[in-house]
Amino acid sequence: MTWLHGTFGAIHGQCLRRQKAFLFEKKYLRLFRVFHCIKVLVMKLTLISARTLILSVLYFVPCSPVFGQTIDTTIFWPGSGGASGWGGPGSNFPSAGQTFTTSSTALPYLQTATFYSQYQSGSALSYNVLLYRWNGSSIAGDAVWQSAVRATSSSTDYASINVDMNKVRLVSNAQYIVILTTVTTGNQVVGQNRLARVTDDRYPEGNFLINATDSLASGWAFPSGGSDRDLAFIFVFGQGPDAANTQAMVYLNSFDVNSALTHRTMVIAESLSYDCSIFDANDICVSWGGRYGN
Repeated sequence: MTWLHGTFGAIHGQCLRRQKAFLFEKKYLRLFRVFHCIKVLVMKLTLISARTLILSVLYFVPCSPVFGQTIDTTIFWPGSGGASGWGGPGSNFPSAGQTFTTSSTALPYLQTATFYSQYQSGSALSYNVLLYRWNGSSIAGDAVWQSAVRATSSSTDYASINVDMNKVRLVSNAQYIVILTTVTTGNQVVGQNRLARVTDDRYPEGNFLINATDSLASGWAFPSGGSDRDLAFIFVFGQGPDAANTQAMVYLNSFDVNSALTHRTMVIAESLSYDCSIFDANDICVSWGGRYGN
């Protein structure tokens, strides 16, 4: 590549060459590959003097989740049988919930939740899926996450209820409850569904609960049969970055980053050296320069 440039006037020429140098460097940085778990968040440029531009700070944050966990009780569900009477007015219970406990080792987030329901009678149900903190006997605080109004299937076969939780951030080592309810929709209809459940305590760190009232704040109880029940559900979690993995990935990339910074500094320094060192009485100079590279 041959790059021939000239400047007319100290200020104009200096700005022109710095602009070309920056564009050259921008093109170079597109070739620089960093591991997929590291992204550049901030690049802070500090102007030290009129002729020296230094890349001073790079901040990194890990991106995609490093670990994951899935809680799945459906492997213990035979494909039939469940808790009858979830629905609108006149049903056994308008709200049902499954509690769970988050990990204590990292900051988790909930990606998706899946349940199974079967049409029993009446109209298809309008319902919401909500996520709350759980204090052991009732919900705590406001909803952490809430879906739009959904509708159940009218199929007499079990149909999946798949909920994208949008990677809602959770607190580690805490209890939560995912609730299926018709009371918050403002459109309660007469109808009932059956929710798939497993009969044994397949998930010891949580329970299946029902609420026969029109309030989510109180009235939660175990279904008939006692506390050793869980819904047939699948919760998919992701766990955010921890300190050890973050430091390991930053270290692995430090050598490539250092090499890129060194090259960048050298090229910028060279590109800023094509300037007049002596000006005449009217502060005007004319300089020509050339460079060949391959």
